[in-house]
Amino acid sequence: MWRVHLPRIKVFVSSRMYELEPEREIAPEIVRELGFEPILFEDMPATPRTPQQAFLDGVTRCDIFVMILWTGYSKAVRREYECADSLGKPILIFIKDLRGKKETREKRLENFMKKIHFYKRFRKLADLRSQLREGLIEEVSRRYRERPKRFDNIKDVYEEATRVAKEAQKRLCIIQWTPSLILGAHPYERSEKVHYEGGFEEIIENWARRVKNNRRRTFIYAYYAPFTREDISEYGLEERARNNLKKYKELEILSGGRFKLLSITGPYPPPIIEVGDDNYGIWFRSTERSNVASMVQKDKYVAEILVNLVLQLSERDKTEDELLQELGIDKC
Repeated sequence: MWRVHLPRIKVFVSSRMYELEPEREIAPEIVRELGFEPILFEDMPATPRTPQQAFLDGVTRCDIFVMILWTGYSKAVRREYECADSLGKPILIFIKDLRGKKETREKRLENFMKKIHFYKRFRKLADLRSQLREGLIEEVSRRYRERPKRFDNIKDVYEEATRVAKEAQKRLCIIQWTPSLILGAHPYERSEKVHYEGGFEEIIENWARRVKNNRRRTFIYAYYAPFTREDISEYGLEERARNNLKKYKELEILSGGRFKLLSITGPYPPPIIEVGDDNYGIWFRSTERSNVASMVQKDKYVAEILVNLVLQLSERDKTEDELLQELGIDKC
C-alpha cells in the first residue's frame, strides 16, 4: 500500500526573548500538542551563518508565523515580521496587556499596533494558551474549508490564470507547456489573437516589466522544452524565440535574480502550474487544446510547496546559449 507522508506544519514563534520567557515556553508546548513543529531561535542548531541569516531562514521555512509582544520589540523581531509578511505567511499576533503605571510600551511598538489590522490581547498565560491554540486550529482548518474551483474549458482556464496573476502583488510562478512570454499567444500565425490568451500574455509581460524595478516582486517562469521546440519548428518562430530568450535572460541580470527563466526537460510534460502570493492553479491538458481539467484554490501552504516543486523540476539555471541549443535554434 502506498503511503503519503505529509510535511509537518511548522510554526515560527517570534518575540523578545528576555521579557517573554514564560510565553516562549508555553507557545512551543501548544504547537507540539497540536502535532505541529515549533521553530524558535534558541532551539536552532549551531551554524556558521550569522544569527540574522539563521532566524530569517527559519521564517522562510515556516508555514505559520506567531508574534508575541509586550512592551517593545527588537530589530530582529521586526525583521522576522517583515520577512513573514513579504512571503505572504499567515501571521498570528498576540499582545500582552499592560498593568499599572510601571509598565509602558515603546513608541515604535505603539505605532506598529496602529498599523496592523488584527491582534489578540492577553495577560494571563492561560489566556495566551487558549488563544494560540484556537488561532492555530482556525488557520489550519481554514485551508480545508475552502473548496478549490474547477474549470473544464480553455477559455475559463486562461481567464482564471489572468485573475491569479492580476491579484498577485509579491510573487508569480508559472509553468507553461509552451511559453506565452517567449512565443506569444495563440494562434501564432495570426496577428489577431484569441482574446483570453492575449490577455494572459499581456498580464505576464507586465509582470516581467515591473519586477525589474520593484524589489518586492519575484517572478519564476518555466516552460516545457520538448513541446516548445516542436512549436518553434512547426510555426517558424526561431527569430521570435531567439530575441525573447535574449531579452528575458538579460532581465534575470537586471532584476538581480528576482526574475528567473527556466526550462523543464524530460520524457513527460509537467502539469501546468501558476502560483500567485497565496493562490495556485493546476491545469491538466491533453494534446488537444480543448481538453482540459483544472483546479484553482487560495492556500498559502500549497502555494509554497508548488513554488519549490517548480524550482526542483527546472533542474538548474541555464545560459542563453544552452536554452537556444535545447530548442534547436542557432545563435546569430
